[in-house]
Amino acid sequence: MIDDCHFLYLRKIGGFGILEAFLNGISASNDHLFITAWNLFLWNYLEGTVNIGKYFPTRIDLPELKDSEIKECILSAYKPGEITFVNDINVNKEKIIDVVRHPVMIKLLHKTLIWYSLGSILLFLRQNSIKLKIKLPQKT
Repeated sequence: MIDDCHFLYLRKIGGFGILEAFLNGISASNDHLFITAWNLFLWNYLEGTVNIGKYFPTRIDLPELKDSEIKECILSAYKPGEITFVNDINVNKEKIIDVVRHPVMIKLLHKTLIWYSLGSILLFLRQNSIKLKIKLPQKT
């Protein structure tokens, strides 16, 4: 059984690589039964793009569970009294993170773009291999 199969696809160019390798691997094996769990929205997308249903001819849609059914399922794994549920009313509402916007000027194709970020723009640029001239604004 393979859970969270929606993580095999990435929303970027070449994002089908891992998924294709996975599908080729399971196609090569006639000796095993593969039970997979997918995000419904991704399943529908992949059905239209890569015809995922040909790899998994039998599809079983699970019904949505009610709160009481989820609670019963969770409690079934524990001894009586070992785990309890509490209402979220008494949750501590103390703020633990402050979000501060930092303006960043980016010179791109001879134009200056002022981008208000949450401090993660450099990480974004690094992860996406984007090479730009970045000039932080002067403090006044």
